[in-house]
Amino acid sequence: MDFHHTIQLRVGNVSLVLYSREATPWDSIRIQKHLSGCTGSEASVTFVKELIDKCSEEHEICRVPADTVLSTRVLDIGDLKSQELTESITLFDTMQHRAPYACLSHCWGAVHTITTTRDNIQSNKEGMRIASLPRTFQDAIDFTRRLGIRYLWIDSLCIIQDDEEDWRREAAQMCDLYRNCVICIASTNSSDDRGGCYNYQPIRTVRFSSNTYGKCKTESSPWEVFVRTPLKHWALSDTPFGNRDNTGILRTRGWVYQERMLAPRFLNFLEQEVACECRLGSRCECGCQCDLMTMGAKKSEFTKAVTEGNIDSLAFEWRQMIGSYTSLKLTYQQDRLPAIAGIAQRFQEIRGSTYHAGIWRDTAVVDLTWEVWHHSASWKERGKNTYARVDGVPSWSWGCVATMIFYDWAMRDTSEKLCEVIDIGFKGLIPQGDPCGLSNHRLKIYGFILSATLRYKDIGTWCNLEIPNCKDQVNFGNDVVFGIQGPSYIPSGDLVYCLLLLKDDFHYKCLVLQKLDNEEDLYRRIGIVRHKENIFVQGAEKKVVSIV
Repeated sequence: MDFHHTIQLRVGNVSLVLYSREATPWDSIRIQKHLSGCTGSEASVTFVKELIDKCSEEHEICRVPADTVLSTRVLDIGDLKSQELTESITLFDTMQHRAPYACLSHCWGAVHTITTTRDNIQSNKEGMRIASLPRTFQDAIDFTRRLGIRYLWIDSLCIIQDDEEDWRREAAQMCDLYRNCVICIASTNSSDDRGGCYNYQPIRTVRFSSNTYGKCKTESSPWEVFVRTPLKHWALSDTPFGNRDNTGILRTRGWVYQERMLAPRFLNFLEQEVACECRLGSRCECGCQCDLMTMGAKKSEFTKAVTEGNIDSLAFEWRQMIGSYTSLKLTYQQDRLPAIAGIAQRFQEIRGSTYHAGIWRDTAVVDLTWEVWHHSASWKERGKNTYARVDGVPSWSWGCVATMIFYDWAMRDTSEKLCEVIDIGFKGLIPQGDPCGLSNHRLKIYGFILSATLRYKDIGTWCNLEIPNCKDQVNFGNDVVFGIQGPSYIPSGDLVYCLLLLKDDFHYKCLVLQKLDNEEDLYRRIGIVRHKENIFVQGAEKKVVSIV
């Protein structure tokens, strides 16, 4: 990734960067800032303040109303006009109060963090000593105060964590919550709330003067050039295959995806500097104007799709985003759909289509062609352990598998549809509990269906299909491991069924289904097939099937 760095040198195992604080005759030596290496410094606060002001002034799409209605509860961190701020904060019932606010994006981690519960909510309203809070919360409170913002929203303190009704109600408001904040502060490098936002890692800088080839400012004042080790921007460019030095750990978490995409400004606290992404661009404190990414997901591309409002671009962007999002980690796999519900709500406002557990009604046939990424780490673990589906999520939804999924790049909404979606029974952004998954999750499709025989290639993680009148066995991508004894087990030699979906420029695509009930023609999705030939020429029956 090009971060528009200046000249980089390597001396042995040491990399060095050349930069200047002002323009020089050498185009390859870029202008960058001196940094202290302390992300909680006054210089960092000033940088962020100036960035917010400039962004709000120049980017209409990044502006948020000054009188935004606050969430149900926020943290009142103090009257900023008073001469002395208290050492305590309070949990504030907002009652539709209007004011600017900031949010915190953080990784809870394995260590139990402080939360608001039904037992302590009243005492939290009376006051919480800042010194009693974990370091990440303390840093976020300090930085928010220094930005001149009175209210701060932290999920673990502003949602009653042992009240399911409160959690569902607040989770359904995530879209507006993050979309309307002034800034979202991110403890990018902290694996839990003890790590904090602030880092201090001194940056050693060496200054030297140059008047090479007579290119000097004046005889007594040569050009100043500085040398330092490169800053770790890679914390902002994670890939599904891991990140270097375990930096940027927050950006590998699933819940953070929508927080980052929806917020007008997302402020990353890195090891030696802060870097902010707005809806139209991004900038590091060092002076780099860089295109920050996480798992291939650019905030600017999300903004472009949302603002253009074109159904085709929205549908394509949604499918690309799902590939990025599902590569991220969740502590609880039941959060797979809720953790992206805010983005779904934003898309729904623009598309006007109904949303069904990750699938859109107006592009349902193409949306159903998701495939499991078999090279992901979570999939490889399936060879060792039987992997169950995510409870309460229909099998036709990508939310039912706890691993990375993707859509074929050849898939477009202009592909030839060879079936008709009659009805989708599941509606909603956050799935309700339904342990059987049979009552409200039905997808009814009218199309060609063909029986096939399941065969295993190895220990049960890879499968083939024997299809009548097809000379060779057909490969297919299975959604879960069902060749190992367990809840998803299907014996080799059992009948399964192929349902034809569509034809793109290269392949026919069809779902692979397991029959659950003969009388109702009830099926469960177990995988997908892509094949260059039409395997439905002979022996196929056209009828309505229900998939749960």
